[in-house]
Amino acid sequence: MKKTTSKVIPRAVLTAVAGAGLLFLSAQTALCASPQWVTWEVSAGGNGHQYLAVPGSAGLTWNVANLLAEQNGGWLATIGSAAENNFVFSLINSPQFFTAFNASGPAIGGFNAGTALNPAWAWEMAEPFTFTNWRVGDPDYGNFGYGVEDRIQYFGTDAGAPAKIWNDIAQNDPNIGGYVVERINVVPEPSSIAIIGIGSLFFIRRLTAKRK
Repeated sequence: MKKTTSKVIPRAVLTAVAGAGLLFLSAQTALCASPQWVTWEVSAGGNGHQYLAVPGSAGLTWNVANLLAEQNGGWLATIGSAAENNFVFSLINSPQFFTAFNASGPAIGGFNAGTALNPAWAWEMAEPFTFTNWRVGDPDYGNFGYGVEDRIQYFGTDAGAPAKIWNDIAQNDPNIGGYVVERINVVPEPSSIAIIGIGSLFFIRRLTAKRK
C-alpha cells in the first residue's frame, strides 16, 4: 500500500491568511462607518454616488481642489438637477464652507470650455450641462488678478449666509471656501462584506483541518 503524507501548512502562513482576512474586514468596516463620505441614496431619488465636503484651507484654489478630488478617487461634484443641487448644498450648509471675507463657497466641477465672449459651460466627467443655479449677474467673467473667472463655486448671500447659488471663479483664486468631491460608491454592501468574511474564515478552517 502506498504511504500517503499530509501536507503541513506552516503556522506563519495560517497567521498571515488570518491577519489579511481580519485586516480586509477592518478596512471595509471603517469605510462603511466613515462619517465623511455621504451617499445620495437611490431610494431617496439620488444617483447612488458618494459625496465628500471639504472645508477650505490655506493655499486652496479651484485647480488644487480638482487635483485633490482626483486623489480621493473622484471628481469635483457635477450638478445635474435641482435635487442634486439641494443635496450637495445640505452637505455644505455651514459657515465653515463659506469665507468670512465675502461668503465665497466650495468649488464644484463646472468650467467654461469656451471664452467670455463665446461661453461653453461644461461639467467634469462630460455630464450634460442642463441645470444651472447662478446668482443674479453671474457668470460675469470678471478678472481680479487671477485670470478670467471660468470655473464654478457656491456663493453665499450678500449678508454672508451660506446659499446654494453659484458664482464663477478664476482657477487660481485662493478666495474659496472648500470643495465637494463626488465618486461612484465603492463600498461593498454589508451583505457582501459578510460573505467575504465568512469565506475567509471557512478558508482558514480548511487550512487548519489539513494540518491534522
